[in-house]
Amino acid sequence: MSVLTVRLTSLVSFFRATIPSFSMDMNSNDRAWLVRTNLHYLLLFSSMDLMNINNNIIHFDSKKACHAVYIHVYGQDLLIRAEYLINKLNQLIGFDPPISKIVQIIFFLSPSLVTNYNQNSYQPSEKTICHIMELQEQYINILWSYLIYRYGEIEGHKFLMSIIGQLLEHQKFGADVDKSLLERQPFANLVYTMLMSFSLN
Repeated sequence: MSVLTVRLTSLVSFFRATIPSFSMDMNSNDRAWLVRTNLHYLLLFSSMDLMNINNNIIHFDSKKACHAVYIHVYGQDLLIRAEYLINKLNQLIGFDPPISKIVQIIFFLSPSLVTNYNQNSYQPSEKTICHIMELQEQYINILWSYLIYRYGEIEGHKFLMSIIGQLLEHQKFGADVDKSLLERQPFANLVYTMLMSFSLN
């Protein structure tokens, strides 16, 4: 739980520092909503970043002491799938940190990545949703400009399509993780509750 809290806190700090509108234009309820519905779907990106500063070793590597805990909470199948997605992501954008950071911002500025979010819970206003989507579009344009600059229009377009494919895989994985955590008792459900209630205002 402590490790997850540190990683989630680090991600929130990154978004506070890089998205001025997140820090200054949104009220605390809207910020908390974005964090609850999107943040834990970005943990694979965070894992890739950790891998790149730890000699290409994934933080839940079988040789590490925390591996048994991850197996207990998530199960072997999800860990194998997570490792596959992290390595796939690393092969695509791990060599180019600006792409990774911009994509994480775009991913975060999505109106609810969580597919099983309780619609009776807090919902931002339509105006706020439109504002978030406008912000997301700005960062998509930044990403597109960067890809054209680095790779040219044709290769940049192919790269963008590959990134979109990866994002969809990550969202599907996140939904499957949520489902698994709800079914695996009792500790996994505690992790899920923490992920869905975490927010810093």
